[in-house]
Amino acid sequence: LVKALSEFYKEFEVLPLTGSIPDMVSTTANYTKLRDIHREKALEDVNWIRKRAISLNGECEEGFEEDTVARFCKNARNLRVIRHSKIFEEGNRSLEGVVSSTPSDAWWFAVHLAG
Repeated sequence: LVKALSEFYKEFEVLPLTGSIPDMVSTTANYTKLRDIHREKALEDVNWIRKRAISLNGECEEGFEEDTVARFCKNARNLRVIRHSKIFEEGNRSLEGVVSSTPSDAWWFAVHLAG
């Protein structure tokens, strides 16, 4: 899904719409029209990302249900890229030295081993 989102952003230079619009001063008719247009475009964005994700996954649809992709798109604005180095790039820190030191160092080591 992240790769499909990245391609979506590269192609359209925006993130997918969430499907909801904020409250605003408007007539009911105008607000309803705007809401419907926004939801329709959000659904198009979800379908675009879903189709691309399925394509990237070798046409396997498992895990790419519409509601899952819609939830992912709705929360895409909250994603952050966090880059870190691999444990072997951190230098020669042995497990013995980490475990015998502070608990926060042991946690650091465990997190880096998981990465």
